[in-house]
Amino acid sequence: PDCIEETTYLPEYLAEINAPMPGDTKFYHGAGCDSCRQTGYRGRTAIYEICAINEPLRRLIIQKATGTELKNRASADGMLTLRQDGWRRVLGKMTTVEEVVRVTQADDAIAATE
Repeated sequence: PDCIEETTYLPEYLAEINAPMPGDTKFYHGAGCDSCRQTGYRGRTAIYEICAINEPLRRLIIQKATGTELKNRASADGMLTLRQDGWRRVLGKMTTVEEVVRVTQADDAIAATE
C-alpha cells in the first residue's frame, strides 16, 4: 500500500518464530491509509508449497513415514514450505512477518504433534 513504513522486531522474537533473516534485514508494514482502507494491506499475495514426489519420497510414503519425516525429506530435496516462501515475500516487501506467522501456523502445529 501507499502507507508502507519501516518497522523493527526484537532478535529474540525472530528467533522464536524461526525467521531466518539476515541481521541487516529491513522490515516493513502498512500503517493504514485510504488506499488500503486502513488495514495496512492491499490486494493479495499467494505463498506456495509445492512438493514434487520423487523416488525417495515415494518410498517414505509407502512406509507410512510421519509428516515430519516426509517434510524433512522433501525439504532436503529442495521443497520450500509455506513459511519459507512467506519469508521470501517478507524480504520482497510483499507482506509482513505477522501475516506469514498467521497464515502458516500449520507449520508449527505439525511439529508440535510429533
